[in-house]
Amino acid sequence: MTQASTNREPFVLPLNAGTYWMCSCGQSKNAPYLLGYKTRLGAAALIIFLIPATLIFHTNLADPIQQIMFLKNLGLLGSLLLVLQHGPGRISLDRTH
Repeated sequence: MTQASTNREPFVLPLNAGTYWMCSCGQSKNAPYLLGYKTRLGAAALIIFLIPATLIFHTNLADPIQQIMFLKNLGLLGSLLLVLQHGPGRISLDRTH
């Protein structure tokens, strides 16, 4: 497998209609959000991790970089709360009907 990020050009991957695909970068072999598998449990675990990590590592809000990282984590918390509230989407492995 070649890495497309070295030449800073988009990597084009031809896909056939009806083909199921997911990231094969090696970093997301267990991708609960991509597949819709145990989304609420995964969102809760990430929220439990993200709150103390944000409060411990991004406390110096006078530093612009720390402020940006704090606000990024705050945005992630908001999106995880939405996933926790609404659960998986229409097409997911968690759907029972």
